[in-house]
Amino acid sequence: MKLKNINGYVIDEETGTLIDTPKNLKVYNIPREVKQFVHKAVENMVFANEINFKNSSIEKIPNECFFYIDLKKITLPNGIKYLGDNCFDPTKVECNYPITLEHLGKNMYPESQELIIGKNIKSLGDGFANSDKYLEYVEVFGAIKKLPNEFVKNCCNLKILILHEGIEQAGNKAFRGLNSLEYVELPNSFKQPFKMERHIYFKL
Repeated sequence: MKLKNINGYVIDEETGTLIDTPKNLKVYNIPREVKQFVHKAVENMVFANEINFKNSSIEKIPNECFFYIDLKKITLPNGIKYLGDNCFDPTKVECNYPITLEHLGKNMYPESQELIIGKNIKSLGDGFANSDKYLEYVEVFGAIKKLPNEFVKNCCNLKILILHEGIEQAGNKAFRGLNSLEYVELPNSFKQPFKMERHIYFKL
């Protein structure tokens, strides 16, 4: 291991791993050399209000990584591909979403009545929008072949669900408890039954 210290940020030069960070800063500007980080580096950020990855080479932020930090803003780099489940709280944290993102974990979207999951996203975490009482409209493009388990389960105010061509199936309990659903649009690529206990309007 060959370590490099950049203003208190200790980096393994061979792997790009952030080993250690300055303690108790309000703002962290992550060096461009950083590609990944270990748990200890995050522990030192407990009082952070802002974390800036803008110039780093990081591609993945793990599950719950910054969820228990009272962040107000996080800036993600172009090139990031993966946001894990609850890696921060997007209902409280100002965040950009680069088009390089391919995976969004559970609850990793801003609080909104309307959610459109774009063509760049290829996978979603289980329970992605489970029990979101604010959602009324969800539209998903077809780079995602299989919607996750409990995708919009118990979204009690969801009225419109549109799935685009390319989506083939959905996981266990993906559509359970949609008591307000009025309209569903399914693509020809969808290969499994879509069953509801009450009448809704379908477009196939």
